[in-house]
Amino acid sequence: FNELRNYLNAKIVGHQEMVDAVLLGLISGENVVLIGSPGTAKSMLATTLADSIQGATVFKYLLTKFTDFAEIFGAVDVTELSKGIYKRRWSSIVTSDIIFLDEIFKANSAILNSLLSLLNEHIVYDPMTGTIQANVKLTIGASNEIPEETELVALYDRFPIKVFVKYIQPKDIETAIDATWKSVNFAKPNITIDDVIEAQEVTKKLFTMTIKTS
Repeated sequence: FNELRNYLNAKIVGHQEMVDAVLLGLISGENVVLIGSPGTAKSMLATTLADSIQGATVFKYLLTKFTDFAEIFGAVDVTELSKGIYKRRWSSIVTSDIIFLDEIFKANSAILNSLLSLLNEHIVYDPMTGTIQANVKLTIGASNEIPEETELVALYDRFPIKVFVKYIQPKDIETAIDATWKSVNFAKPNITIDDVIEAQEVTKKLFTMTIKTS
């Protein structure tokens, strides 16, 4: 994980706090939201992290106020429906290890309840078919601003780890440009999704021990 941290900091210059926050979420299994202006490397970090973990499956989607349930979670199987059977062809959001939802606070009421249960309990609720367990190990959300609508407060609270991202300092710009040109030469860390699962199990045990001790 230290190798992964060094790799991310080398590729995404000037955002050490954001890198550490995402790694904290990865190790603990807690949801992370990155809040900042466009061009602050939020999407780049999420994508680079996912690409750096061997064997990890990823679901990425840009939300808008018009995004509906089927776009995120999968459409109804028309063939089965013609037989009178209601069955959903679930999208890879339920099987992916890492989920990245860009502009997370653009979510509307059509998908809000299902997003809440996905973030909080790692299950997806479908009114017609019941619940399905998700495989997610880490969810990263990104937004340009904090939500102001009252109906989105619960969604905002589902992210225990919140990072407010700023533009990199002028002194880091040259290093960042240099890192972009040399990024093909960076050796990826030797970390797998099994390492992530093991780290999360250890973290949960430590947390349980702390609770019992206190």
